[in-house]
Amino acid sequence: MEKRSEPNNEQVVSIVKHLKDIGEEIIIEQAEKMLESMQHLVTLAINQYFRKASGPKQNSSTK
Repeated sequence: MEKRSEPNNEQVVSIVKHLKDIGEEIIIEQAEKMLESMQHLVTLAINQYFRKASGPKQNSSTK
């Protein structure tokens, strides 16, 4: 399994603790997958934003 950086470990523990506080029990592996999914969605949203912001300028260079 890949080695996690310290901030990700803290985020995973935070997710598990928060969900436990509201009565939801998950395992560390589920929290890791949840964090990876959220990071992926944020990356996609940022990429989409910059694609739209660059507009036709970017498309004209591919002709």
